[in-house]
Amino acid sequence: MGILRRASTETKQIDLGEGDFIVVRMDISKRDFNRFIAYLPGREVTKDSGMTPSEATELQKGLFETLVTAWSLEEEPTVEAYENLSNEGATAIDSALAEHFKSLQPTKQEEKAGFRPE
Repeated sequence: MGILRRASTETKQIDLGEGDFIVVRMDISKRDFNRFIAYLPGREVTKDSGMTPSEATELQKGLFETLVTAWSLEEEPTVEAYENLSNEGATAIDSALAEHFKSLQPTKQEEKAGFRPE
């Protein structure tokens, strides 16, 4: 298969502990990626400048909206429901999403080798 393909609908469950979990996408479409980009700061972020707390919060919200398809709560996993979670619960989700998002990005070595997802 070449690089022209539809985004996969495959998901994975991430355990958050104490019986809680989130279900996340393993791949994102161009449309989802474009929606996610809207959550990024409108300025260049460097190691020196970093993100402001409000920029980081927006990024976390974008990751949730882009990646989470289900969770252990009975209500739908909407951004509003996520923002109404306790800080402890939201922080557990944020950490899991950050790790998952890193796994979706090609490593520097893969980029140099012309990495293309299958």
